[in-house]
Amino acid sequence: MTTIAVDDDVRDELLRISAELQIKLGRKVNYNDVLRFLIESRAKRPELLDRAVIKGADREGLARELREERMKDEEKLERLLRS
Repeated sequence: MTTIAVDDDVRDELLRISAELQIKLGRKVNYNDVLRFLIESRAKRPELLDRAVIKGADREGLARELREERMKDEEKLERLLRS
């Protein structure tokens, strides 16, 4: 097992996601489960990360697209939590 350091705001967000996953899954989850969920969610759109590191990329456009995709992910999670 490895220890990682995160800022308080990141820890708070991980805790929020953890609570949502616990409700959805009906079982206790740990930070490893949360991080795995986030990694798998990101894996669905890897081209966004690839484009973000390309020199000369449209940063504002990429940031906007990432925000839009994040909103879609949050909406999907909300729907899952309600079902």
